[in-house]
Amino acid sequence: NTSTDKLIGPGLAGIGSNGEDYVRESIIDPGAVIADGFNDLMPKSFKSQIKEADLDDLIAYLETL
Repeated sequence: NTSTDKLIGPGLAGIGSNGEDYVRESIIDPGAVIADGFNDLMPKSFKSQIKEADLDDLIAYLETL
């Protein structure tokens, strides 16, 4: 990123260091915790739109970043 890049959300690098519960909540309820300097722009919930196994796989992937 350069200083002219417009970011609409925080980067995902290191997100796994926040713990699995934080990552899960961020996917299921994106507005629960908003990173400083960013707005709540995500849809309100993905809970009914993602299968539990897919959510587990997504969390496992994000923890590798």
